[in-house]
Amino acid sequence: MKKIIMLLITILLVFSLVACNQEAINEEITTDIVDSTEFTEDELGEVINVVEYYFEPSVSTIEGILITRMYYGPPGYGENPDTDIQEYPFILQLDDPIDVLVQEGDLHNSDKFEV
Repeated sequence: MKKIIMLLITILLVFSLVACNQEAINEEITTDIVDSTEFTEDELGEVINVVEYYFEPSVSTIEGILITRMYYGPPGYGENPDTDIQEYPFILQLDDPIDVLVQEGDLHNSDKFEV
């Protein structure tokens, strides 16, 4: 039961801290292209599939694999492995890196690239 509660708390934490979109939904930003014959299909796909993520209070949907790894916790966080607690946090490993951008007026965060 404790593991399930920790899983739910970790998932909520991951989703609230990771990345958020500009308009409170995960909306794709498309670019107007005057003459699409200037671009190859790969270049066109890269331009059209641009998604911007922002810090809270915006909300985004991201996908990845939920993994867990062992990390040493208190009291020494790895300095004394015999006495340190072994913690197994859940980590959302994204399929592709994302950029998390700061909105105007946000004094507490800074842009994070290739997260």
